[in-house]
Amino acid sequence: MRTKILGLAVSSLFFMSFSAAQAEDCNLKYTMKGWAAFYKTFNGTGTVTCPSGKSAKVKISLQGGG
Repeated sequence: MRTKILGLAVSSLFFMSFSAAQAEDCNLKYTMKGWAAFYKTFNGTGTVTCPSGKSAKVKISLQGGG
């Protein structure tokens, strides 16, 4: 019985966190530098900012060939 109650409580908290989350339109500003011979490699950094005031620094890596 205790296991069922604990499982129900945990699952309700799990679903509450998803229903409380709301999508935001955030912006990404970045700079990239790299070189291109046959195999192209570019690296950069940037910042994601959201209208709610949250922000995060990010690292970007792009690799390709051709």
